[in-house]
Order: sequence, then C-alpha cells, then structure tokens
Amino acid sequence: MTGATTRPEPTRAERWVFVSPHADDAIWSVGGIIACCSAMRETTLVTIFAPPPDCRATREAEDRAAAGVLGCRLVSLGLPEARSRRNETGNLYRSSLALRRKPLANDPAAAAVGSAVAEVFPGASAIFVPLATHSHVDHVIVRDAVLACAEPSIAIMAYPEFPYHRHKTESLAQNPALPCDPVAWLAAATLYSTEAIAMFGTQERF
Repeated sequence: MTGATTRPEPTRAERWVFVSPHADDAIWSVGGIIACCSAMRETTLVTIFAPPPDCRATREAEDRAAAGVLGCRLVSLGLPEARSRRNETGNLYRSSLALRRKPLANDPAAAAVGSAVAEVFPGASAIFVPLATHSHVDHVIVRDAVLACAEPSIAIMAYPEFPYHRHKTESLAQNPALPCDPVAWLAAATLYSTEAIAMFGTQERF
C-alpha cells in the first residue's frame, strides 16, 4: 500500500459493500459483521466468480440462502473462476498448486473483474475486500481490481479469509472494531455445505 491514496475510515454510512471472490468467502470470513452491518445500513454482498456448470446452481442457491439469513442484498457477477478459465491451449491454471500462485499475465479475469465491480460501487462509502495473502489467485485478482478502481473517497478494508487465515489478524489497514454476530455467522456459514464437504470432508468438521 506504499504510495496509496489516503482513504477515510468507514463510518455508519449509507452503503457498505462486501466483495467475495467465490460464494462462501466473505460470509465464512466476516459473516457476523455482515449481519450487524445489514441491521444498521444498506449492505451489499458481491460474489464475483461462478463455479463450473455442474455445481453452479447448488452453490448459487447456497449463496442466496446465506445472504438471506444475514439480511444483505446479493449481487452475483457470474465470471468464470480460475479453474474454469481457458486459453487456446487449455486451462490457464492446470493444478491446485497453480491456484495458490500469482495470477498469470495472460489471465483475462483482471480486466473483467475491474469492469464488473466498477458498476456496483457507485454510492458505496466502504468496501471490504479479501486480504489475499497465501490464499488463492482469484482472491488476489479481486483485491487488486477493487483497489485499482475504487474512488479515493471510499474506505477500503481488508478481511483475512477463512480458512486460509484462521489464526491471522493482519490487514491492509488498521480496521476499526466492528460489531459481530456469531450466531448469525454460524447460521449463514453452515449453509455452504457443498464447499464445507469439499474442503473438510464432512460438514460436521467445518
């Protein structure tokens, strides 16, 4: 963030936006905060990337249900996630390890994300983005795109993503203490059973 424009701290403003690379990322990480924000101000959850067609309907239904529990508006942009992006020679990211590295220079997602998120930011006074360190190429693309296109008057806050940062508290800025509802978080987070089973083996291990 060296040399970045100084941004204001978020306040009880009219509209806050939480940006989630995939369904589950923001709600797993800061769902309790989203619940409290939704009770005090207009709150929008923006899910950037869509899963492959074989599981898209289920994952998007889980995302809608979780957003409903937290009381926030959901905007799904539907861009293809990293494992679905291709070029003339095949998949851009050909292994799970590749997904944990820096975005490729020829990945078209960076420009697409920047254009898409710019359309949902007007009127926002605070935007929450993934911290995106040691996490996933899509998280890095989303963070960088938001930082590049958001107006200087908008407060930008970074959240450490669960489960990548279960024990970390680092952030792009010194985040102020925000109210959190752990009961609402659990109720919403456990609705993502598809991803919980994929990552932890069973939903009970979440």
